[in-house]
Amino acid sequence: MKTKVSITLMPSSRNLDSCCWTCQLETTWSQSIRGEASKFNNETDKQALVEFQSHLSENSLASWNDSFAFCKWTGVTCGRRHKRVTGLDLSGMKLSGAISPSIGNLSFLTSLSLSGNSFHGSIPLEVGKLFWLQHLNMSSNVLGGGIPVSKSNCSTLWTIDLSSNNLEHEVPSELGSLSSLVLLSLRVNNLTGKFLLDMDLTLPKSPQDSCSNR
Repeated sequence: MKTKVSITLMPSSRNLDSCCWTCQLETTWSQSIRGEASKFNNETDKQALVEFQSHLSENSLASWNDSFAFCKWTGVTCGRRHKRVTGLDLSGMKLSGAISPSIGNLSFLTSLSLSGNSFHGSIPLEVGKLFWLQHLNMSSNVLGGGIPVSKSNCSTLWTIDLSSNNLEHEVPSELGSLSSLVLLSLRVNNLTGKFLLDMDLTLPKSPQDSCSNR
């Protein structure tokens, strides 16, 4: 029997600076990721955004055109030095369509917010390629399918909000390996099972020390 899952984890009192991704990654792993990121460049970011736009309904994000540099497109934030896309905030823009797998090519992305739209289909596995991602918000859409296990690759994530969608299947236990995570919201979905906590956080203690379906 399916029941709804409602999980919200709040930050501990520890200084969030201690969660800095530079302290979380092992040296060898960091070097391999930097090598992977170096395969991409500014043009790769632009093409990824164009591909993302092509999966939306007609005339969406009309300002995304060659009249402006892509770093000045609506919702796009780029780093000052390297001019790579570090943030994408399209929340509440009444967008509809599928989320393109090309999102995974924005290899410098640290914040992704697509909340308050009508995105449908599933969450692309390619989101798991965003190794620098710290904040992910896809709440209040009509996304279905399961939560990709590949998200466990994003060990720098601080916040995940996938609430108010049509997600189903079990909550991946791999989410418990996200050691930097301080906020997880999955309420108002069709998820099943239990999510056992495996995080170094100060949390309210339940009898089973877990967040169960409610």
